[in-house]
Amino acid sequence: MFGMRVEKVEEGRDEIRVSTTGAIYTINKAGGEGEIVCEQRIGAEREVATLRIYRSLDSLTVEEVNDEVCVIHQSTPPTECWRGLRIRIHSDSMMSILGDRPIKATFRGSLVPEYGVVERGNFILIDEFGGIGCYPLGWETPKTSLRFSGKDWQISVLLERRQRFLTSVFPPRPFEWEKSFRDRIVHHFSVDKPYPTDEEIRDWSQYGNILVLHATIWKGKYTRMGKRLKGTVDTYADACWTSYRYTPLDLEELRRVVEAAHDAGMRVIPYMSASMSLAEDEEFIREVSRVVREYGMDGVYFDGVSDDVWQAYRIMRGVREVLGDKILYVHVPSPIIGESYADGYYVYCPFIDTYADYTLRAEHIKNFDWRYLRYTISTYNISNSIGFVCNYNYPPEFVSGIVDQVLKANARLPYWTGRWVSGEFLREERPPDLRIEEELQEIMRREYFPKLSEAEKRWRGE
Repeated sequence: MFGMRVEKVEEGRDEIRVSTTGAIYTINKAGGEGEIVCEQRIGAEREVATLRIYRSLDSLTVEEVNDEVCVIHQSTPPTECWRGLRIRIHSDSMMSILGDRPIKATFRGSLVPEYGVVERGNFILIDEFGGIGCYPLGWETPKTSLRFSGKDWQISVLLERRQRFLTSVFPPRPFEWEKSFRDRIVHHFSVDKPYPTDEEIRDWSQYGNILVLHATIWKGKYTRMGKRLKGTVDTYADACWTSYRYTPLDLEELRRVVEAAHDAGMRVIPYMSASMSLAEDEEFIREVSRVVREYGMDGVYFDGVSDDVWQAYRIMRGVREVLGDKILYVHVPSPIIGESYADGYYVYCPFIDTYADYTLRAEHIKNFDWRYLRYTISTYNISNSIGFVCNYNYPPEFVSGIVDQVLKANARLPYWTGRWVSGEFLREERPPDLRIEEELQEIMRREYFPKLSEAEKRWRGE
C-alpha cells in the first residue's frame, strides 16, 4: 500500500529474514537470546539496532506472507509455559511483538542521534539518514533504562505479559521529490465567508494547486438549527469540527467552489478530524469515503488523528486504503508522546505519518529551532511524507527569516488565505485587520515561491 510492501521472506533452520521496502529484520532462531537485527534500506543501507528479548526463538515459523504483512508465530508446548510469541512485520517497516510472558526488550546500536527523545518507555532516535523508534502499547509506563556514549547506546524496556510493543525502522518509503516541488497548498478559513468566490480561487491558483477548505464549510450544532455565529463563543459552541456526519453549510456553494477550483487546475480537500469527530474508527473511515465520493473531493485534510498509537495506525491505514491515490494531508498525524510539545521535542511515529502525502506541524510552538524544523516538521528520511510548516500565527519577519532554512530541511510552506490571524475569529472583540495576512502572502510570493522554484531547478540539474 502507498508504495510499501513486504518484498521477500526467507525462512531457514537458523533464521528468518524479512525484507520490506524500507527495512530488513533478521530473526536469529539458533541463539538463546532472542536476537533480531534491524537494518535500514532507504536513506542509508545499514544496521540501526540489534534487539534482544532474552528467550529462545527456535520454534518460530512463518504463518502468512502477503504484500502487507508477514506473520510469524511460536506456540506454547504443553511442557513449557509462556513461550508463545507473535511477531508481525508490516509493509511500512514496523514490527509488532506480543508475548505470553513478560519481556525485557533491549535495543543496542551505534547510530549517533541528532534528535533523540525517550518518553515513558517510548523512544525515537534520528540522524540525517533515518533511524529507529520503539513504542510499548497500553497505559502502564514500562520501566526503562538507558545508556548513551559517544559511540553507541542501549535502551531496555520491561514489558508486561501480553503487552504489545512496536519497533519502527525508517524511512519506510522513498521521498517524493517531484511531488514536493509540484504540489503547493493553499489554506482557506473564514467564519463569515467559508466558501471563497470564483475570482479568489482563480487568484490563488497562481500560488497553489491544492485548496484546503476548513471546518466552517460544515454545519455544527448551532448552524444545523439555522443560527448565525456571532464570534468566538458561538463558533466553539457550534463545534462543526466534532460532527459525526459532515454536512455542508451550503451544498450548492460547496459544489460551486469545487467546480471553480477544478476549472482553475486546483484539487480540493475538506477539513475533517479523526481526533475530534464523534464517528470512531471504522465509522470515521466510512465517513471519509462518503465525503470524498459524495462531494467530488480530491482527498481530505485531517486536523489530528488519535492520541492512541494503535488506533492512529489503524485509522491512517484504513483511510489510505479507501483514498487510494487521492490526497491525505494531516495536521499532527501521529500521537505526541511526551510533555514537551510546546518546546518541539517529543516521540512521534514515522510508520503512521508515512501514510500521509503531506503533514503539517509547528502550530503554537515556542522553541522553533533547526533541530525541530529538521527532525519534527521535515519528514525527510524519517516518514518521507512531505512536511509543511504551520506558520500562519508567526510574525511575518519570522516567516521571512526561515524560508532558506525550511528549504534546506526539505520542508515546505503553505499559503494562507482567509482570516487566520486578522481577528475575524474574535471579531466581537476587535475588527478584522488583514494587514498581517497580506504581509505573509507577500513574503510567500516575493521570497518563498521564487526560492522554491530555484531549488527545483537545482534538483533537476538545470
